Amino acid sequence: MAGEWIKIRVDLPDDLAVIAMLPMLPQIADADHLCGKLARFWGWASRQSRSGNGPGVTRAWLDAYVGVTGFARALESVGWLTVSDKGIKIPNFDRHIPQSAKDRALTAIRASRSRNGRVTLTPLLEESRVEKRRKGDISHLLRATKKEKETDEPRAN
Repeated sequence: MAGEWIKIRVDLPDDLAVIAMLPMLPQIADADHLCGKLARFWGWASRQSRSGNGPGVTRAWLDAYVGVTGFARALESVGWLTVSDKGIKIPNFDRHIPQSAKDRALTAIRASRSRNGRVTLTPLLEESRVEKRRKGDISHLLRATKKEKETDEPRAN
């Protein structure tokens, strides 16, 4: 699979922790804006740590990294971050960010597709493959779409 990714719940903007953080961060426009900053933070954590610890990382550095003053304190207030003189720690990091979480998510997707009787490419993966091919050659997409339609249509007996 190309590129790194992190798991984000579709209901994250409605999470009570996100709602509680909003008044602490007046420069954040809304929950969607805050979720973007959270994704930036968790993406950084995923790339830089295997345990959720950030030795030497300070509140000031984290605020500057995401571009929001008070971001680290807001994370602390909802229990999504602890800060000490040694650095930061992300509670429950191993549940959400590491390779094992990614492996579990991919396994669940594969199992679901297998139960449905077919395996299809996700739109993003399909799009990325199209970008790698010459712009004028779309015959592979037409063949794939035709095959997919044939398997979706009920067969006459």
